[in-house]
Amino acid sequence: MRRGLVVALLAAASVALPHAARADGIVATCTASGVTAPCSTSWYRSDVTVSFILPGGSSNPQGCGDQTIATDTAGTTITCTVAVSGTQCCRLDVTIRRDATPPDVTAVTAARPPDANGWYNHPVSFAVSGSDATSGIASCATVSYGGPDSASASVEATCTDNAGNVSAAQRVSFQYDSTAPTVTGATPDRAADANGWYNHRVVVTLAGSDATSGIASCDAPAYAGPTSATASVTGQCRDKAGNTSAPFTYALKYDSTPPTLTDLAATPLGNGAALTWRASSDTASITIARSVAGTSSTRLYSGKPRSAFTDGKLRNGVRYRFTVTAADAAGNAVTRTILVRPSSPLLAPRTSAHVHGAPRLKWRPVAKATYYNVQLWRRGVKVLSAWPHRANFRVRSTWTYLGRTYRLQPGTYTWYVWPGFGSLAKHRFGSLVGRSSFVVAP
Repeated sequence: MRRGLVVALLAAASVALPHAARADGIVATCTASGVTAPCSTSWYRSDVTVSFILPGGSSNPQGCGDQTIATDTAGTTITCTVAVSGTQCCRLDVTIRRDATPPDVTAVTAARPPDANGWYNHPVSFAVSGSDATSGIASCATVSYGGPDSASASVEATCTDNAGNVSAAQRVSFQYDSTAPTVTGATPDRAADANGWYNHRVVVTLAGSDATSGIASCDAPAYAGPTSATASVTGQCRDKAGNTSAPFTYALKYDSTPPTLTDLAATPLGNGAALTWRASSDTASITIARSVAGTSSTRLYSGKPRSAFTDGKLRNGVRYRFTVTAADAAGNAVTRTILVRPSSPLLAPRTSAHVHGAPRLKWRPVAKATYYNVQLWRRGVKVLSAWPHRANFRVRSTWTYLGRTYRLQPGTYTWYVWPGFGSLAKHRFGSLVGRSSFVVAP
């Protein structure tokens, strides 16, 4: 009754059955996962039970009982034959394909090698391949990765077979860092030479940080010129993934050119010397030192720029070495030296010299002087005042001064010289040229 009813229903509904599900009045149905339907040539992913509905009046059925396919197969054929009115006339072949086993992912391969040190630093795709023993691979999805940054990044890949089974996900781990590092600071290899200025080659080492792959290296740029108050060096850091930081600029002041110091001159004075020179406008300080052969130098001055200096603490007849150093704000310095032997501007006779007879007094000429006033003193009393036009004067054996006659007698005499300018009547005198003494021998 059941089979007849099914046949009647199928005929009444004019159901279109898959190929080979019906022949010569024999109908085949397949039950899989609790659902009964005409048998299909598609793949089944579970056990399949094949049942046949025979036509009326059939006899001697062969292979027409229910049969269950419980193993994977690329094609198992079940044949049902019956006789009608005693004649073997009807046959139906049903081929079942079953694949209930998921495929395997056999390889997940990156499309390119890592960018640096085993790290990827921009999106990478992975090719996926798989295998399936029964229905074969239908597709394996290509996967790609573009972040986030991670030392343990991963992708999961699957394949699908022709029966619609999906493989277990296969995970592939790798390192990914697409974020550039940052420069955190810069350190010169030494302190500035003077007042924040460098005056010879300086190396600046950069430091950086990177959150994922870490710092691989940072630049150490050097600067050695040209001179500039706004000099700078620029460098970058790189992480282990091959990313490069934005350029970092370190500002500094650089001057390797010393100032100029020219026209150093020394004028001997009595018990002293007057120095003059020319220094360039970038001079920040002047230092003056003095030394005598065989002795250490004495610093006389160190301070703001100047162009002259007078040392009045010398001994006549001794040769002195003066050293003048000009330095700029960057610590660059230039040094010049000069030798000078101070002497009294009163040249003869020498101080405290013993003379016989009337001496000739000589002194160093004074620029633009038109005359001189010479005074001679003995025992605290002025005994002579003369007005020669040249830088010398002879003292006579006898002379008259202020109406009194004097004789050059044995003893000590002190003499003074002043320069005069213009006409004698104007009485325009300069500073004392010098003071000295001589002794008239008995």
